[in-house]
Amino acid sequence: MLSPVEHNSQIRTCPNSRSMTLTDKSKTPLSDHRPELGKYASIRVNIPPQLGEPSGWFSTGSAFAKIDGLDHENFCVTWTTANYPYFLLHTKRWQSLSMDKNTGQTRYFTVEAFGGLLAYIIWLLLASKLQIGFQAMADSLKKHSEKE
Repeated sequence: MLSPVEHNSQIRTCPNSRSMTLTDKSKTPLSDHRPELGKYASIRVNIPPQLGEPSGWFSTGSAFAKIDGLDHENFCVTWTTANYPYFLLHTKRWQSLSMDKNTGQTRYFTVEAFGGLLAYIIWLLLASKLQIGFQAMADSLKKHSEKE
């Protein structure tokens, strides 16, 4: 079973994820690190993925999201943007793990949909870097899960 590596209130996942802290609605870090419906995640990332401190415009990003779907039995989680007015930006992210019936290997699936006025700006400026970040997350998860 996969489990995040916990460090204080932060969950470290891969080089592009600088931190993911579970919080309440007011962004106060929680002592319980288990994801649950209604909890929030404050996420900071390096764009594109890299270790160390990035430099330059748009080299870091952040998100504040509410966990709105959690299915332990089917290894699926969803969350939505929680810090922008809906007309400006709304996102929905799905992540799941499943077993490939043909190969017996674990499949990781992630997709994030963007909407609102700022979605067009994000797409123009960051689409390719975000795609690189999604791939880095998948690669890091694969590497972590295959450790013995």
